[in-house]
Amino acid sequence: KGFNEVMKNFRDWIGDINRTLFVSWSDEDIRAINRDYEINEGDRELCDAVNSSYADFQLEFSVYLEAKNRVSLKNALLVYNIEFVGNQHNAGYDALNLALLYEAYDKKRKKGWNGR
Repeated sequence: KGFNEVMKNFRDWIGDINRTLFVSWSDEDIRAINRDYEINEGDRELCDAVNSSYADFQLEFSVYLEAKNRVSLKNALLVYNIEFVGNQHNAGYDALNLALLYEAYDKKRKKGWNGR
């Protein structure tokens, strides 16, 4: 499948793009999406929605821990004693591990735990 077909399927799967938060670990994904949209002249509305509601959770988590450098996903999981599932840098496993990390982060944050 071509880029535009894949992104159309992605948009259909998302539903209301204006009520969606796009989260990734680092800013590489958003840079790749923007680059690929320019090359393929894709759906500008979806690209704009992604750009306007995008969160780099690696940056947020590193700031939350007051880390001097950005923390790797594997090391971030260890903060909560969670082992990385699967192979690193595999899109599916990275998404799963990011979800596990966010769930643990959100649970502790709601309890007032400061991460240190």
